[in-house]
Amino acid sequence: MGGNMDLLRSSVEGDVERLMKGKKDCLEYYFSELKPWNPGLFAIQREVWIQVYGIPLHNWGEDLFKKVGARLGVFLDFDMETATEIMFLAGQMSYTMSGTTV
Repeated sequence: MGGNMDLLRSSVEGDVERLMKGKKDCLEYYFSELKPWNPGLFAIQREVWIQVYGIPLHNWGEDLFKKVGARLGVFLDFDMETATEIMFLAGQMSYTMSGTTV
């Protein structure tokens, strides 16, 4: 669902309800709040991974990727190949995008 929201679902009717009743303590350990889904629920932020192609090698680096991420939202992280400079085909990074950025 995005942001800090997760959707628990099952192809078997009633599974999620049984889980929420039978393992409530376990679920409350991992989730701060449990409530049934409804169409009015939406995330105000999403974590997004993007790939950036065509970066000149002399510009490749943490500063550039953080600047790109900052223009799109809040920079979060690089993938391992980008951070360790193993491959220079594309830089891959994640950032948080607010609902108003779309």
